[in-house]
Amino acid sequence: MTWEEPARPRAHTRSRLDPGEDTVIRLWLETPDLANVDTYLKTISSEEAGRATRIRAEADRLKWLASRSLVRRVAAQLGLVLPDEVPRLCPACGLRTHGPPYLGAGLHVSVARRRSLVGVSVCTQPVGLDIEAIGAAIPFSRAVFSEQELGQLPDASPENAVWAWSAKEAVGKLTGFGLREARMIRVPLRGSEQWSEAVAATGAPGVVRRVTVSSPHIVTLAAPEPANVRLEDWSTDFASGS
Repeated sequence: MTWEEPARPRAHTRSRLDPGEDTVIRLWLETPDLANVDTYLKTISSEEAGRATRIRAEADRLKWLASRSLVRRVAAQLGLVLPDEVPRLCPACGLRTHGPPYLGAGLHVSVARRRSLVGVSVCTQPVGLDIEAIGAAIPFSRAVFSEQELGQLPDASPENAVWAWSAKEAVGKLTGFGLREARMIRVPLRGSEQWSEAVAATGAPGVVRRVTVSSPHIVTLAAPEPANVRLEDWSTDFASGS
């Protein structure tokens, strides 16, 4: 019997779904509050304040003000100064007439707003953010879900159905195509705080994950590659009046 050298242990290889060490998605969330309207107005431009007055429903006006203010406060925290008209950049077509806010400095931004929660995510790689209320009514539409998904969703919990919708929204924001061809977007039908595989309508691979928050919302992130997620805290900002 000949002697054989023992097999060396395999080096650990990083899974595609493990976040990279240096890539971080920073996420700011905030509940729109009438008590903070003065702060919102102080931080946005006069042009934005004028646009807010044309939004008739108070709750919609409040979430719009909160999200616009949040974008500017995030930019300030990052050491960036935005002009009165916040630049935009569409990730799908590259035009600057629409799309998410463009901060420059190699940063990608996604904004989500609901009447009860608004959010801004920032990363050095493209990112998509969506927020849905856990009790949201999800339309089981063939324009959004594939036949296979429509066959599976009736057996899913209401929360997982909202997740599936939110994940598709986040992927749509990531690519800039929104829910166009949404039935071609592939996402897991169960949300997880671990990154999961997703496929955009264009066929491009990506990943999605849920971010657990204390409020009754499903917060979803989409990205081309996994990243670490840092949930930022604004509690001291309003306390100091900044």
